[in-house]
Amino acid sequence: MKFLFPNSYNVYLHDTPTDSLFARLTRNLSHGCVRLEKPEELAEYVLRDQPEWSAQRIRKAMHAGQERQVALKDPIPVHILYFTAWADEGGSLHLEKDIYGYDTP
Repeated sequence: MKFLFPNSYNVYLHDTPTDSLFARLTRNLSHGCVRLEKPEELAEYVLRDQPEWSAQRIRKAMHAGQERQVALKDPIPVHILYFTAWADEGGSLHLEKDIYGYDTP
């Protein structure tokens, strides 16, 4: 399953057959697209206003063996953010390696 959204980088959200990757601390394994741990739940959420797409119908379509495109009635904004520094609930600072080279000295 993949979720396409307009962007100039051809990035999309997608299912993966390798669920074990979600247990890894470092998960920069994709080439710009975003692996989804729970694609069925996301599909149910984005199709929540389209009652013809029940959870059962979504699962059936996922395993039908043929590609199918489903348009949303109303667009949903998508924002992908990349953080290399953040503070946790206790106020501790966390710094991670900038694997894409976006941070400046």
